Amino acid sequence: MIRSLRSALLVLASSLVLPAIAHAQEIKWREWNAGMREAAASNRPVLVDVYTDWCTWCKRMDKDVYSRRTCASTCPSATSP
Repeated sequence: MIRSLRSALLVLASSLVLPAIAHAQEIKWREWNAGMREAAASNRPVLVDVYTDWCTWCKRMDKDVYSRRTCASTCPSATSP
């Protein structure tokens, strides 16, 4: 009984904490002009993401690529997103 209660609490805690951790790893996109100024000042390439609500591939890029921890940590240091 106690073991199943611990397991349930662990699942509940994970479901509350893990999205917050993943959210903290998001890429901070800039507006066009601000991104271009930053790229020029830092001499880095620009990463442009075009998104629409109806685009399946746009949503897939957000879910499968931009949400990866490696992408979220590498993109801002290598490019001006």
